[in-house]
Amino acid sequence: MPKFIVKGVAASLVCLSLPTFAAPLWKQPGYEQAIRAARDGAPSAALAMLEPLHQAGTLQQPLLDDYLTLLVWDQRGEEAIALLEHRYPPASLGQDALNTLARYQRDRNRLAQAEALYRASLARRPTATAQAGLAMTLAEAGQAGAGLALLDATPARTPADRLTLDRARAYLLTFSEEHTAALGQLETLLERHPDDPELARAYTTLLVRMGAPHQAYAYLKSRRVEAPELYKQLSLDKAATATRWGRSETRLEVGESRFRQTDAALALNEGITRSLHPEDATYMKTAIADRLVMLEQRARYRDTVALYRQHENDALPAYALAAAASAYLAEENPQEAIRLSKLAMADMPRQRAPIDWRIVLVYAHLEAEQPKEARDEVERLKQDVQRIRHDAASGQNRYNPDYQQVMLLDAMLDAYVGRTHVARAKLDTLLDDAPFNGELRQNDGELELLRGHPRTAEGIFARRLVDEPRAVEAKRGLAVAYLDTHRYSDAPALIADVVALAPESRATQRLSERWRWSNRPQLVVDAEHELSGGQGEGLDSGWAVETRLYSALIASQWRIFARSYNARADYVGDGRLSRDTLGFGAEYRDPRWQAEAALTGSLDGRNDTGGLLALTRTFDDRFSLGLRYEHDSDEVPMRARRDNVDGKRLAAEFSYRVDDQRRFDAALSGLDLSDGNLRQRLRTSWTERWIAQPTYTLDTILSAGASKNRNVVGTNYFNPGKDSEVGVTVLPDWLLWRRYDTSLRHRLGLYAANYWQEGYGSKLASAVFYEHEWRWTPRAGLRYGFAHSVHPYDGDSDVSNRLYLNLDWRF
Repeated sequence: MPKFIVKGVAASLVCLSLPTFAAPLWKQPGYEQAIRAARDGAPSAALAMLEPLHQAGTLQQPLLDDYLTLLVWDQRGEEAIALLEHRYPPASLGQDALNTLARYQRDRNRLAQAEALYRASLARRPTATAQAGLAMTLAEAGQAGAGLALLDATPARTPADRLTLDRARAYLLTFSEEHTAALGQLETLLERHPDDPELARAYTTLLVRMGAPHQAYAYLKSRRVEAPELYKQLSLDKAATATRWGRSETRLEVGESRFRQTDAALALNEGITRSLHPEDATYMKTAIADRLVMLEQRARYRDTVALYRQHENDALPAYALAAAASAYLAEENPQEAIRLSKLAMADMPRQRAPIDWRIVLVYAHLEAEQPKEARDEVERLKQDVQRIRHDAASGQNRYNPDYQQVMLLDAMLDAYVGRTHVARAKLDTLLDDAPFNGELRQNDGELELLRGHPRTAEGIFARRLVDEPRAVEAKRGLAVAYLDTHRYSDAPALIADVVALAPESRATQRLSERWRWSNRPQLVVDAEHELSGGQGEGLDSGWAVETRLYSALIASQWRIFARSYNARADYVGDGRLSRDTLGFGAEYRDPRWQAEAALTGSLDGRNDTGGLLALTRTFDDRFSLGLRYEHDSDEVPMRARRDNVDGKRLAAEFSYRVDDQRRFDAALSGLDLSDGNLRQRLRTSWTERWIAQPTYTLDTILSAGASKNRNVVGTNYFNPGKDSEVGVTVLPDWLLWRRYDTSLRHRLGLYAANYWQEGYGSKLASAVFYEHEWRWTPRAGLRYGFAHSVHPYDGDSDVSNRLYLNLDWRF
């Protein structure tokens, strides 16, 4: 029963011998008996006597205090709180009633309201009971230091006051992170009150928090503390402690061995559950809640979700809701993870919520495509988690390990939403403080992967594995770097190792899936259709389709492919022209070299034989150089083919890719046509990303080009002696929708240029295009769009409208 008795009880005991005729209700023997019954757990009779006075509005002191207290005893505390807020203000209540209502609010984690009521009680008269209640409330609100200071300043006027204050101090010591110092202080309190069961319970609670429930159990037995309910709780704590040991084991061990303690905890939990009786409903709920934590830790996410759904109406504790939220996130249901995370933390001060719960909420928002909400939560974490924190028990300032975790989350959130430059600067600051920290180095490698630097990332992961050979996440990152650099000969063994060590990880499953589809055949189709225009170099009311069908990998580095090229054009005055070729070739890829070669033949009766040979050397994450030779090149204008003109093309391509935000490209080519023409071209471009937001990016492409052609008499295709073009493309891109590997983007391209042609001077060229890009799986994508351009040819501006499509599909 509650510790505080109402004034009516005291008054009724004083007046036992007085006559009852015309006496107030609180003096009548019947009321005294009802109050005694209420103290024994049956408050309904006393409430029935007070209810008419309450309804009539004549409920006065001390019966008002009795009524509100009895409501709390009768499990109708919310009614008492409602009356406190709307009918009976704290000023009208006695001190015992205020303490009772404050304790009720504190038990429900409404700490601000509890603090206000305790302070209202203390304003009446300072008592050890109210001081102790306020100190414990402050501790639960994350202000254990203030609570201890309050207890230090409170005098103990009687032995009972001393016991009350010492019990409160013992409770506050269980919040200390300096367990050894707190344990010593608790032992001092027990020497002062050797037979007090409350202090013994606080002592065992601290032992349990230190991971020693077996010692706590033995201590209670040695002290002969009669607490059967506490023994049941300690049995559950043994399993819970094994879970905490298991959490450490999952971080230190690899493979199935890292789940030994967690499996043992599950077995212990199930055995305790079978031993519970129907009347042990509270302990059964604890056992279910603990099992949710164990199953989630065991990476049995589907089982966790299924168990939660069975008991979601059972008012589960916050830590169980948090475990279910994490399982839902692993099962790619971020909306439910958000709901449960918020529910788990709803009744606690933000600063008291475990950092792991709040990080789950951040990732749930991010995976639910709510980047603003994820950023807001990270900013709140940065406010709440300080670099240095003060421990009240030891009185010392200590480095807060949560601080680094929050700042790392802050940096990587920027990386995940495309702000890799900002993330790089933040992570470098963290690495300056802790250059050998494994978690920081892991995220350093993952950031380099996002920046498009797989070789740099490979070095980071490889160095980490030298220091930590069993770091599964480093092996996984290294495998991703291998795939990004076409290091297919080394990838299979490493991926198999990762799968064996962490098969339950969603990141492992994604890696395995990516590797599987990398080995599958691939179809790539590029198509375009000219709706009008094309009087210069394009097609007039024509179309062209290039199709490539690749085989699965052969001997790790090779693929064979079939290639077809089909084009049609209808030119005014020149009739219908066509080109159809079919070829077969092979492709080779490794971390340094990429090469392809193919032979092609004409299908349109021309008996032309062609082919291609291409070689690209990748020097590092930034610089690559390529050479390409085409015999009977598709670059020959369609108008020229009417006169049976073909051509050979040689091109050199240079690329310098700084990162995912900036790159430079240049290409130099020569097309030697069989009619005697030699077309030489130089093109350069600079691509820069100026804005990188979660759902929006803005790039610009500054391009410049020039060409030179031989003056061949009688050509019927566009053949300027010299020309040049300098232009800029503005390319905004919006993410319309995304869920994990499926997404829809659209982008708009705006191009403006100055075009100069020998003999005709300069004139404006422009273009606009709009396109969609669908990704419906990691292995398939479709991009299609419409382009409108205006370009000068021999001094006249030609208008062109074009539809285009690209399909990339692995099957």
